[in-house]
Amino acid sequence: MSEIKSEVEYVIKTGRQLVEKKQVDFPRRVNQTLDALKSLYNRLGSQISQARKDLDKALKVRNC
Repeated sequence: MSEIKSEVEYVIKTGRQLVEKKQVDFPRRVNQTLDALKSLYNRLGSQISQARKDLDKALKVRNC
């Protein structure tokens, strides 16, 4: 995740700037797409964090 974080943030930031400057044809649709991208990225991050916690817990149980 950390490998793509800056790229995702760049895309979202740039997209928001284009909407703000009215340089897109469908600003509402672009905002919705950017919101969806951000939500998916955050959800993926949460899933990875949870999987890591579960793995760490399983390793601790195995080593006991």
